[in-house]
Amino acid sequence: MASNATWLRIRGRIAFDETREAKAKVFEQMPDLLRIYPKGADDELVVTFFFTEAVATLFSFSEAPKNIPLFSNRSS
Repeated sequence: MASNATWLRIRGRIAFDETREAKAKVFEQMPDLLRIYPKGADDELVVTFFFTEAVATLFSFSEAPKNIPLFSNRSS
């Protein structure tokens, strides 16, 4: 592995969105998924979720890890 290799790790909490609309949006954004899930948004195997809290950490063999907040502190 190259000494300048980097990788990203994301940690957080998720929530599931089981609505058909959320599933349809996934196939709208990534139509190639229809090759794997030919029933599209009606496929029971498709699961959609989103992060409610998250932080990404960029790791490298040559530098210290860098935390990257993915959400600003905001009120609901």
